[in-house]
Amino acid sequence: EYHSRMEFKCLKNLPSVRAGGSILSLLEIQIHTGRKHQIRAQLANIGHPIYGDTVYGFTSTHGEITPPRNHIALHAYWLSFRHPDTKKPLLFTAAPPQQPLWEALLGEWEEISHYIA
Repeated sequence: EYHSRMEFKCLKNLPSVRAGGSILSLLEIQIHTGRKHQIRAQLANIGHPIYGDTVYGFTSTHGEITPPRNHIALHAYWLSFRHPDTKKPLLFTAAPPQQPLWEALLGEWEEISHYIA
């Protein structure tokens, strides 16, 4: 049997008033395998669905900031892999979307970006 593996660490917590004291967390996640919906399924399995991910257990009572329709709060800040032919390492980065949820979690992007390796 093939098991998916990932590691995560919490970079920042944001208390959510409407969610009865629940915490929204900004996580750095490193996946070691490439299973479909791996991050979504594993976080939901430990009782922490991704914000906005109704397929994997998110409910609107998780917070006061409504996620955009059909969007979940999952963003690849950086992605790296080896080119299949040249074997050279490739690295791609992208800033988070300019949406209220990300702005609430990140504050000023420069403030949090130093946490990310």
